[in-house]
Amino acid sequence: MMQTMEGNGSGGVTTELQGLEAAYRIIQQRDGTAERRAWHWQVTAMLALVGLIGVGVWDHLDRRGRIEPFVQTVVQQDDGTLVSLGVPQTLLAYEPHEAVWIQMVGEWIKRYRWRGKDAVLAQADMAWVQYHTCGMEARRLLNDEHRGWKPEHVGKTLVQVELKSVTKTPSPLSYQVLWKETTIPKALPPSEKMYTATLTTGRTSPASQEMLMQNRLGTCVTAWNLSEQP
Repeated sequence: MMQTMEGNGSGGVTTELQGLEAAYRIIQQRDGTAERRAWHWQVTAMLALVGLIGVGVWDHLDRRGRIEPFVQTVVQQDDGTLVSLGVPQTLLAYEPHEAVWIQMVGEWIKRYRWRGKDAVLAQADMAWVQYHTCGMEARRLLNDEHRGWKPEHVGKTLVQVELKSVTKTPSPLSYQVLWKETTIPKALPPSEKMYTATLTTGRTSPASQEMLMQNRLGTCVTAWNLSEQP
């Protein structure tokens, strides 16, 4: 059995905690709902520990090579030791906190819409979005969009994405994202536009070790509706 930290991917645990902190700041900007108050002490405690809260993901392969991921919540103490909280849960039985969903949805939009100069980074962004998209129709739409992608097209037009807000909607598993895009063509002045999108989220169970390492909590987008703001 191999034990890994949720933040052991790109950037490690620190990157994950920075993302959770940013997601919590978004929650703070919302009205004073009971949901926010219930979250306040949890995330405040996390930040008071200087980002020492992590989620451990255990995974192992049985004789048939089937992935069986488990999630173990742990606290890293000041001396560096890890203390388990509760018992391990199967991946889909574990319910990620709202900050995790907000972070994932915001990251999905940024990687989906960002256009840079580096073809390798562009491919990495496309792969990340693929790993965090689930459902046959959603994946079909995404594959259709990516089918015409060519490395030589990268860098012709740059698009920078600045998230403004990520808000939980009254609909279950749905979030609304507001962001600004700055488009920079090669021979034209930059232009700015505001966009909004409603994203429906879900869970997916990884079918391979690679999928598990790319999307450790199985959070994903199942549908999206994007429009330009007037």
